[in-house]
Amino acid sequence: MRHEIIQVRDLSAFAELHPAWTRLERESRCHPVGLTYRYAELAAAKLLAEGAKIRVIKVCDDAGLALLWPLFIRRKGWVRMAYDLRCGGGADRGGPLTRDDVSADCLRAAIRALMRAGADIFVLDWTDDDTELQKVISNWALPWIIRRLPARLRAAGGSEGARRYAIKFDNFPTWGDFIASRSRAVRHGHDRQLKRLLAEQQNVEFGWCQTAEDAEQILKWVFESKRRWAVERGIDAGTLIAREIEAFYIALAHRTDLRATPLVAFVKVGGRPAAASLNAVGPTLMEGLIIAHDQAFQRYSPGTLLLHYQAKWACETGREFDMLRHDADYKTHWATHMPVSRRHAIFLASNSVRGLTVFIGLAMHKLGELCARKFGGAIRSVTAKAEDIAGAPDGAEALAKDRGRA
Repeated sequence: MRHEIIQVRDLSAFAELHPAWTRLERESRCHPVGLTYRYAELAAAKLLAEGAKIRVIKVCDDAGLALLWPLFIRRKGWVRMAYDLRCGGGADRGGPLTRDDVSADCLRAAIRALMRAGADIFVLDWTDDDTELQKVISNWALPWIIRRLPARLRAAGGSEGARRYAIKFDNFPTWGDFIASRSRAVRHGHDRQLKRLLAEQQNVEFGWCQTAEDAEQILKWVFESKRRWAVERGIDAGTLIAREIEAFYIALAHRTDLRATPLVAFVKVGGRPAAASLNAVGPTLMEGLIIAHDQAFQRYSPGTLLLHYQAKWACETGREFDMLRHDADYKTHWATHMPVSRRHAIFLASNSVRGLTVFIGLAMHKLGELCARKFGGAIRSVTAKAEDIAGAPDGAEALAKDRGRA
């Protein structure tokens, strides 16, 4: 078992991995889109421009290349944090690209290589319990002092785990066999809503964006609709709907042959999106990342109709449909596979002294972030109050009095 760490200083160095990477993709039966070369190259370009360091761990066995694990390293205070090389949306699965027959020894070799990658902590993104990778990570020997620190202080966000909802069609020869296994209420609810939509609206279209221009237009609508939805409900939707993530997927749409590898699904009424979704579609796996719908069409449940369309498409094209994490009734109605997925923080320090230093640095950084959030929240609250007073009748006078009391 041989391993090496490749330091990627620019995109030309990253491009040297292209032949081996795409060959390994063909030898990996089921892997997320985040581990394809096309996606990883775009993520690397984004992160290199932001000043992050890129590393790729390469492991070979007697049969040849067995594993590629792309990572990026970024400082938080004095702590060097390593993460899976992804776009940063927070929804991606973690782990390396591997051959289907990869052994636990190969995974352990990759973790050993991580310790020489120039990072203090590696945060492994979402991995399912009971997978070989999760077992290797869970059994990894940590420095003595780290093992004795409270788990909640050294754990990564998401370490408590979240249910992942997926539809696997292995036991269903046809779509009809699968849909017959769902409850009568689910089947009839869909049929009723679809009939109502088709009866009451004209020019109803279900499909996938075929051009980058159409995909860009729909993606902008999806992200804006989702951000507005989150604001109206006072929900922190995380980084997945951030503008930089929107820009990433728009760029990905322009780099992808959308007729061969679709990205954006939609329900349109009269050429206007009633519902649309961003998806990561691989050869045997489709991940539904974001879905949004127009409130004007809410009585037809267009999001559910789109979900039905996507699931049917996935079944008929031989793909598993992963609806990702976060509990929702509609997911439990459709899912056939619901493992617990979680994130892991791996301290890469070789001894307890270094491990304690890293932990203190991490704790100080978290405390600084907490203070910044609290202080920023107080400033925003005062600013909002001032704007409300100033916008009211006699607002300027009231604001002056308020400042005088302060």
